[in-house]
Amino acid sequence: AVNYALSLADIQAPVLLEGETGVGKNLLAREIHRHSRRRGPFVQVTCTALAEYLLASELFGHVRGAFSGADRDRRGKLEAANGGVLFVDGIAEASLALQRRLLRVIEDRVIERVGEGHPTPVDVKVVVATNCELAELVWSGKFCGPLHHRLNVATVKVPPLRHRKDDIPILARRFLKRFRERHGRGPKDLSDGGINTLEEYSWPGNVGELESVIQTAASLCPAEAVVLGRDHLPGMLANKPVGIRKPPVDGIAHSTSLGYLLGQRERTFVEQALAAT
Repeated sequence: AVNYALSLADIQAPVLLEGETGVGKNLLAREIHRHSRRRGPFVQVTCTALAEYLLASELFGHVRGAFSGADRDRRGKLEAANGGVLFVDGIAEASLALQRRLLRVIEDRVIERVGEGHPTPVDVKVVVATNCELAELVWSGKFCGPLHHRLNVATVKVPPLRHRKDDIPILARRFLKRFRERHGRGPKDLSDGGINTLEEYSWPGNVGELESVIQTAASLCPAEAVVLGRDHLPGMLANKPVGIRKPPVDGIAHSTSLGYLLGQRERTFVEQALAAT
């Protein structure tokens, strides 16, 4: 999927990235930009974060007086991305009217600011992402059919992390390196046991969850630790208690006491929620 996506970097057609939440569509969009010959910026907009009229203004810009609070002209993300790549995340959440406006950008390579009556040319490669099946939304009338036809020319289905085991060590080391660069400390590599533990986990939160786990484990690692190992990872990954092992209580193994098992289960739920958010 990655190699195919990168082969689309220099074609004018838009690229559609489909996959579960957290599979790394944002990272892949950035790689498409990096491998392209475009020298303009990489600009991102997330459809789920804004109301419709704000999203239209965010994408296309607006002129003074276009709506309440528009006290000056404002350039949109499409103009800001001129010569580069615009990444639209959560395209299925955009309204049909906004989808049609984006279709015009792709077909005619022009935009109209909100409240403005004349078009402005733009040279932007559009990459959009969704965690939905757009074909089903078209069938139910919730997605613009012509836009889907244009996007479907270059569709990349990004598989979940559980189906990309070979990517896990690469991504984990990248996140570990990023942690060291930001904080000036942390382990320099992962142990074989740590890698094996990461590869055995199902990663319901995909790449986003992996990054959170690595950041948390690296931050809790002892300062002198050179390698991040199995015992530094959350218990939900290692399937065993992490940290200090307590001795047996009243002849009953600590790991089999009901209170301990419930506590570990609660810890797992909390860690999964933190990783997902």
